[in-house]
Amino acid sequence: MENQKEVLAWMLSLEKLFLEHRELMEGVRDGKEIEPLDSLNDYCVHLYKGLKQLSEASGIPVMTRMQGDGLYRRNYIIHNGIEYFQLEPLQTAR
Repeated sequence: MENQKEVLAWMLSLEKLFLEHRELMEGVRDGKEIEPLDSLNDYCVHLYKGLKQLSEASGIPVMTRMQGDGLYRRNYIIHNGIEYFQLEPLQTAR
């Protein structure tokens, strides 16, 4: 249980950084207009391991889609508008 709290705290601190970055890109900070930065379309975090723990801590099931011409399986969750994903190479017979 304590580990899940640490995982959620990590996710929330990371999401706070993304939110601050989004405010800079939209040109608004604390309700004041500022010079906007170039925009990024997506907010993603590429994980090498630990997606299952994020899923368990957040209560969000892992979803899957194919990526890279079917060479990888992209396992992911979306939490507060941020995608956390792990790429899983698929075994292919050649």
